[in-house]
Amino acid sequence: MTPVCVVTGSSGGIGSAIAERFVRDGYLVEAGDVETGCDVTSERHVQALFDRAAHRGDVTAVVLAHGVAARGAIDETPTAEWERVLAVNATGSFLCARAAVRIMRQGSIVFLASQAGRKGAAGWGAYAASKFAVIGLMESLAQEQAPRGIRANAICPGSIETSMLRTTADDPDRLRDAIPIGRFGKPAEVAALAAFLCSDEAAYMSGASLVIDGAELS
Repeated sequence: MTPVCVVTGSSGGIGSAIAERFVRDGYLVEAGDVETGCDVTSERHVQALFDRAAHRGDVTAVVLAHGVAARGAIDETPTAEWERVLAVNATGSFLCARAAVRIMRQGSIVFLASQAGRKGAAGWGAYAASKFAVIGLMESLAQEQAPRGIRANAICPGSIETSMLRTTADDPDRLRDAIPIGRFGKPAEVAALAAFLCSDEAAYMSGASLVIDGAELS
């Protein structure tokens, strides 16, 4: 039976690359994105997404690539903006993870966290808080679901060449020059890491947060 992979945030640069990679790897991909009518902050939408996936076959891979970014000093961040970022990035990940483990028999769940989920930064308070929450959620889920054969890991991208990067970076050239490897990452490179984490080669990996940032964080 062909395995099924659920990918959220599938219309974004990284999410689209992940969906394409899993199709090439032989999965049936059930894609969910706000542009296709799936709002990850809605329990009803999330349940419908995972119900559709379960009807297609055995869901063995889930990649939660949805997310929104927001910039601003903490003392200048409106409460509504804080709530929006936490709702999509943290609550959305919780709703999807909960729905996933209710239908999965075994397999792998990959969360797209962020470099900002490992180290906060000035001007990124709401975003960093939401991604720290994602990592905490993943680590708890990994321990809870390990006895069932469900693994959970997180990918923490740095500066990846996407529309989100172009709209949030004040000076992309200066940002790129600060990366030791000398360039931005590619969505396909993040997708390759997601594919590895869902493969049998990563069968002993669970609860890990893997940074992919060209040595920027270190």
